[in-house]
Amino acid sequence: MRLKVSGINAARTRLSSGEVKTYYYHRSTGTRLAGAPGTAELLASFAAAEHSLQIRNIGTLSCLIRKFEGTKQWRRLADSTKKEYKRVFKFWDFEYGTCPYRALEDKAFRTDIIKWHDSFSETKPREADKHYRA
Repeated sequence: MRLKVSGINAARTRLSSGEVKTYYYHRSTGTRLAGAPGTAELLASFAAAEHSLQIRNIGTLSCLIRKFEGTKQWRRLADSTKKEYKRVFKFWDFEYGTCPYRALEDKAFRTDIIKWHDSFSETKPREADKHYRA
């Protein structure tokens, strides 16, 4: 019986010899994992991929969002507020998550955000305001 592990993708391929081989990949990073399920080697490579996922965003907006979600202020928010913030954070993380801290204070970045708000608010003014305010 096989255990389903969250965060790991299995890909089967047929080698030129006719043998079918299974490779394992970290779902979020796409990093190929060493070892077979249940081995220490697979666990170690999975942990390394998770660690690389955590440190890749240091110094960016994405990191700032993650840090905020770990604060006491975040924990005090109502569940409905957290749900709405997460939805908005997902948008900002996708659009500008790799943006470094310094760029967030740059006038050119602010101008870009205002232009985005103006174009988005033509069809969804309330939604644009929610994204802009968060």
